[in-house]
Amino acid sequence: MALKFQNRYSKKFLIFCAVWALCWLAFSYFFLQKFLFIYPENFSVHVRFALCAVALGAIILVCGEASVYAAICGYAVWFYGAVLGLISSLNLAKIRVVLRQDGEMGGISGCGGTVKFLNFDLSAVPIFKPFNSCAFDVPAVPTDAALEGLQAKLTALYSGGWYLFPASKNVDLAQFWSIIFIFFGIVWVVGILLGFINKRAWDLNPTQNRSLDNNKSI
Repeated sequence: MALKFQNRYSKKFLIFCAVWALCWLAFSYFFLQKFLFIYPENFSVHVRFALCAVALGAIILVCGEASVYAAICGYAVWFYGAVLGLISSLNLAKIRVVLRQDGEMGGISGCGGTVKFLNFDLSAVPIFKPFNSCAFDVPAVPTDAALEGLQAKLTALYSGGWYLFPASKNVDLAQFWSIIFIFFGIVWVVGILLGFINKRAWDLNPTQNRSLDNNKSI
């Protein structure tokens, strides 16, 4: 018995969730920051850290499937990541409202600083380094950068802010991150419910489940 997914299909889904979270981390760093020059501020860095936490939680669940303690640890780390990511996304939405109300897409600063986890300075790691500008969804192209081709087209397209659907300006970056972490939160809830259902099934028929476990180990 363990509070975890119990079959090979759900194990593959956990691996998918870990890879998916890391893909969005790569999207944030390599595509948004490095390619589009959309630099993160504090809450955007928290979003990246939250994605790492979700991925780590899923990996712990996969690797520690035989241990109830690993399952609890995995779900705890996943929960922390999902909550941190959602709260950070909501804070990004508030910043975005202020930017639009003031009409200052890139003129508001003061959103940088040190980002810490416990006593560790996350900003020492390049991927978690925040920038001072609060315009977290607007390209800030360096003056000495020579843009060509797709990069020039996309930076111009997102000059008014990043949108999942730029033509209709639907689903901005803050909303997009919120959707991602709501999904991870739903998966977490489903995982906990399945864990308790499996625990109950085990308790009702322990002899048969031990026999199944023995067959798997052969």
